[in-house]
Amino acid sequence: MGGSDRNHSLAEFAPAGAKKTESLFGRNSFLPENPAIAASVEAFARGAQRRCDPDRPGARRSGSGSKISNFHTHTVYCDGKDTPRALAEEALRLGCPALGFSGHSYTAFDPSWCMSPEGTMEYRREVLALREEYAGRMAILLGLEQDYWSEPPGEKYDYLIGSVHYVRKDGEYLPVDESREILLKGVEKLYGGDIYAFAEDYFRLVGDLWERTRCRIVGHFDLLTKFNEDGTLLDETHPRYLRAAGEALDRLLEAPVLFEINTGAMARGYRTTPYPGPVLRRAIARKGGTFILSSDCHRKEQLLYGLADQLNQPYERVEEAP
Repeated sequence: MGGSDRNHSLAEFAPAGAKKTESLFGRNSFLPENPAIAASVEAFARGAQRRCDPDRPGARRSGSGSKISNFHTHTVYCDGKDTPRALAEEALRLGCPALGFSGHSYTAFDPSWCMSPEGTMEYRREVLALREEYAGRMAILLGLEQDYWSEPPGEKYDYLIGSVHYVRKDGEYLPVDESREILLKGVEKLYGGDIYAFAEDYFRLVGDLWERTRCRIVGHFDLLTKFNEDGTLLDETHPRYLRAAGEALDRLLEAPVLFEINTGAMARGYRTTPYPGPVLRRAIARKGGTFILSSDCHRKEQLLYGLADQLNQPYERVEEAP
């Protein structure tokens, strides 16, 4: 899966040093069980290998000629704006081979954006009914975005997306992605303003996602950079940041998980590039991780936001330190 690269510092994946071209999209030894997810991953990986072929620099090609699927989709049952039916209709119109729903799991300490226990059961019933209705036209998957702090789901799902939306310190839950102001106030109060101590705690939780949730997909690996488009929140090449992220990555690479290339913050105007950032994306690839495209959709108009661009992107090749 990762070979000797597993012990390398993430600093080597920053843009520096002698160049050595390699495919951005690595492969680990685990394959997703669900055929619809597996097909999406395989098409993406095949296309990525062609795009990163050293003999065809800068080539802009689609992954497989097939339509794109999305497996990170929110509805009115949590903080999405559309019903499952409206999203299914849009996915069918766009020609998606599959659509995966992934409502936010219930967090009792903050129910403002997640599905309620009752809403979760309604969500399940509606998505499963849509699966039957769309059979033969489009695969419908019942997923859940399982927050680190949520109780384990009591029902069966096709897949789980494991995500960290809060860091808990001194008995308080600090939201990672609610707003820049709330994040900075929390870091000042709980960490004495040490943003890298916060990042270390965040990545410790991320590294534990498989053990905690048994997720199939790791959601937005570096969500804490949502408000860092201008680089003033933290330095994403700082040794403490890279060390914390690298330790989380090494733990997850031992697990049968996929890493999102997530365009959600782009769709909502917070970022111009997807999660994870370029340095971490290179590291995940070099260490043998497998990627899956995700729009983290909250509006049907953004169901496939930026995904075709990611398929057609002539991604930077890995640069190996001297």
